[in-house]
Amino acid sequence: MLRHLGGVSWELCLTHGANGEYGHERHRQVGGVVRALVTRDEIACARLWTFAYEASSRAGDCRPVPWADIKVDLTEEQLLEKRRIVREDYGYPEGGFEVQACISPEAFFCVRDVEEDLIL
Repeated sequence: MLRHLGGVSWELCLTHGANGEYGHERHRQVGGVVRALVTRDEIACARLWTFAYEASSRAGDCRPVPWADIKVDLTEEQLLEKRRIVREDYGYPEGGFEVQACISPEAFFCVRDVEEDLIL
């Protein structure tokens, strides 16, 4: 990860939340590694946000947590493009959970913000 992301100063980094959004183990691992690297300043990142969703792939739903720090409403065009990327670039089927989980608003926890002197 450092080979690809280190050595650059990032204004904003986005990664998976501690719950892996819907319990996905690889998402949990990636999010944990990114948070650790940013905390140790091995990745220079002014702001770090993690996804703030609660979801159940069994129930087939995904929703932003009400206590998310940041919510971003997507336009219809942005939402359609996000779903297209998940289908065509990632290869998930139209009716699959991953495509259905593309929702608006996007929701994030603010983990680090150097301007606000916040590091959680």
